[in-house]
Amino acid sequence: MPDAFKFDPFMLLRESLNRLEGGINTYATAKMQSEQFSRALAQFMKVSLAGQHVFARALAGLYVRLDLPSRTELAALAAAVQRVEDKVDVLLPPAPSLAPRPARTRRAPTPAPAVAADVSPKVARTIQKPASAKRSAAKPTTSRARTTKRQAA
Repeated sequence: MPDAFKFDPFMLLRESLNRLEGGINTYATAKMQSEQFSRALAQFMKVSLAGQHVFARALAGLYVRLDLPSRTELAALAAAVQRVEDKVDVLLPPAPSLAPRPARTRRAPTPAPAVAADVSPKVARTIQKPASAKRSAAKPTTSRARTTKRQAA
C-alpha cells in the first residue's frame, strides 16, 4: 500500500502534458475542418510560391551580373562532360588485368636461384642470402653480447 501514496512529480507532468496535447489536437482538428482555414492555407501557399519565384529571378539576375553559371547551366555542362567521357571510354582499349599480388606474409620472398654460368660461387652466395641475414650476423642481439664485444676491443 505505501506505493500508492508516493508523490511522483514526473508522472504528474506526463499526465498534464498528455491532457494538453489531446486538447490542442481536438481544437486543431476542429479548426482545420473549417472552410476559412483551407482558404487561409491556400493564400499562404500562393504567397510562398510567389516569394520563391521572385527570389529565383533575383538570383538569376545576380548570376548574370557576376558572370557566374546558374545551377541549370552547371547541370547541362556536367551532362555534356559525362557524354564525352562515355565516348572516350568506348574508344580506348580495355585496361589490362592486373597481375595477382603476392601473399602478404612476414617472411621476405625467396630470390630466384642464380642460373647464369658467368656468376661466381661467391656472388651466388651473396645473392641467395637476404640482406636481413647479413645485418643480424653483424650486430649482436643481446646487451651481454655488446658488453663482451666492447671489452674485447
